[in-house]
Amino acid sequence: MNASVLIVDDEPVFRAMAEDALSTEGFTVRSAPTLSRARRELASFGPDVVLLDRRLPDGDGLELLELVRAEGPAAPIVVIATAHGEVENAVTALQAGAWDYLTKPVQLTDLVIKLRKVLETRDLRDRLHLARNGASRPPPIAPRSRAMTAALQALRRVSVSPHTPVLIQGPSGAGKQYAAEMLHAATVEGGDREAPFVEVNCAALPPDLVESELFGHEKGAFTGARSAKRGLVEIADGGTLFLDELTTLPLHVQAKLLKFLDGLTFRRVGGTREIAVRLRVVAATNQDVLEQVRAGAFREDLYHRLAVFHVRLPALRECPEDIPVLAAGFV
Repeated sequence: MNASVLIVDDEPVFRAMAEDALSTEGFTVRSAPTLSRARRELASFGPDVVLLDRRLPDGDGLELLELVRAEGPAAPIVVIATAHGEVENAVTALQAGAWDYLTKPVQLTDLVIKLRKVLETRDLRDRLHLARNGASRPPPIAPRSRAMTAALQALRRVSVSPHTPVLIQGPSGAGKQYAAEMLHAATVEGGDREAPFVEVNCAALPPDLVESELFGHEKGAFTGARSAKRGLVEIADGGTLFLDELTTLPLHVQAKLLKFLDGLTFRRVGGTREIAVRLRVVAATNQDVLEQVRAGAFREDLYHRLAVFHVRLPALRECPEDIPVLAAGFV
């Protein structure tokens, strides 16, 4: 993902050198020489990480740190300290909530490495939060029925194409989430085993907040948006986004999802910056999607975009020989 950085420092030479180095590494960069300008950039830009000097013309950088912390989870902040005499102040900043610090003169290679490590730590924190609040994973199950075996074999074949969208259809209880998790595990096998699997129960999302939950929002995007927030799409970067009960998505969100799938880029609600991710979208439903299309409840173009690889899971009543295997697995 092309992460964004806000540099808050009153030294124009350092800002120019840091902007150039970070832009070369693929970061989207903005800078601010004062606290007042930094506040405006935070509100409009919504950076993924902030590089903050404590000594600014209009105040102490800790004021900005305290402001960010007071408004809730937001961009991690890396504080810059002068090598002689200010390391103690950097420790104070860490105690106040900064993620890390650098001392001047800053080596540009160290700067890039530091910011990437901070962003990796943030992503791990988000994944841990999802894991703690998610359902436990089912045990591995080897079905005996031809129908289920064929469906899972088809998913293993598409696992070699890590960004191909997949649509899984089947009745409630057929194992759509299990199939999606199996596809994710097969995709990352031998690769990044820390790749996130982000499950989204579309039916459980409040209709007025579903777009924000999926794509995130910037501070002030709507009433109650006190700070910028990363959406589930952004958190799933590098892994799998599993959209369960897909057909319950409102039509305006379906349009946003279609646009996202076209280039795997999106904007947070209230944002202007295009954010790119690399992931697989797996959608699941117990509905007849084509029937929903004919009824005008689901976009036909979105159906074709998601059903690049289409798998139907059989109902358990079609696979009675799998019942003992499932029972043993759950026991």
